[in-house]
Amino acid sequence: MTALFLMQKLPEAASLTPDELVERWKLWMKETQADAFRLYSSRFKFENIQRMFQTNPALSTEGGASLYEWLLRNFYTEYLITIRREMDAGSGFLTLTNFLYELEKFAETVLSRKRFVALYSEGLREIGIADNDFDGRVGATCRYPGTTPDDDYISADSIKRTRLQLEKDVKKVLNYANWFVAHRTRQKPFKLTLADMYKSMNRIFDVYARYYWIITGGTWMSKYPEPQYDWQLPYTIPWLTKDFKPFEPLT
Repeated sequence: MTALFLMQKLPEAASLTPDELVERWKLWMKETQADAFRLYSSRFKFENIQRMFQTNPALSTEGGASLYEWLLRNFYTEYLITIRREMDAGSGFLTLTNFLYELEKFAETVLSRKRFVALYSEGLREIGIADNDFDGRVGATCRYPGTTPDDDYISADSIKRTRLQLEKDVKKVLNYANWFVAHRTRQKPFKLTLADMYKSMNRIFDVYARYYWIITGGTWMSKYPEPQYDWQLPYTIPWLTKDFKPFEPLT
């Protein structure tokens, strides 16, 4: 059963208890973490293949150039569509924008100091590390009028500002994805670099990582997973063998 199916089977967020909301958000972030793993792995592969083309003149033949253009186009499409998806709002899907809207709505009753500190071991709580970590989180706020420090929370306004800043940071890349990848248009494309895409993707997953720590007390995984295999090996052997038969379109 996929995380997406489980999310769709959950009741509306407004009907959930704070504990149930936390479990819902953990499930949401688990699904997103799998996407992050895939995308940074894809970037690792593409950057290395690109360097092979740059350092091997034999690959820059007519056929090689065509292959590189195909790889580049597919890589661009994968990244741009993913960025577009994460910034999509509404429809009940697992996107970053929807995640931030939901956090903004419930943060001040769910993301409390008491809940955050409880994620730490007793020893770390006793020496104040848990409280110091909460105080260092973006949006950490005390209630007014003051009650108990346990009731301190992550402010809804801080989450809104995070969302608005993110929308500003990825606007250029999102416009490109909407205009020239997701739709056909006669509008002349503007210049978009790999650096633009990488920066937007980093910002998206950095935002997830910020709230992952607040909700789970854990650290978001490394952006670049360490390959558990010899990733260079497939490039050292001939791909064409005597048994290879080219694809022949019937129509």
